[in-house]
Amino acid sequence: MNNITNIPIEQYAWYAGALVLVLSLFLVMVWGFKRYVTTLPVGKVRAGRRLSLVESAMIDGKRRLLLVRRDDTEHLLLLGIERDLVIESGIVAPEPSTSRRPLSPPEPPARREGLVVDPERDRV
Repeated sequence: MNNITNIPIEQYAWYAGALVLVLSLFLVMVWGFKRYVTTLPVGKVRAGRRLSLVESAMIDGKRRLLLVRRDDTEHLLLLGIERDLVIESGIVAPEPSTSRRPLSPPEPPARREGLVVDPERDRV
């Protein structure tokens, strides 16, 4: 019978090494995600909420810009390790567009420039 006391010490070392390798790869992935993904997911404003995060961007490893909306006013904040600054306050929030109109195809060059085009000749 093979029980825990019969496992050689080298096998424990392999298991410990594999665990350290997996944990270090996980930490590298977390560091890379924090370092290279500069924006946070931004959601819609929930009903009854007055404060929301519009956008976030990492400047470097120590500083982050935040665009915060309160009611219909936006504020640009710079957050750092040592201190936080209000860069701009009282920005009027843009109106949310509820419907997007589809893009129309561009007009032919002759019509844009005001040239006369023979409709009979353009027919296929």
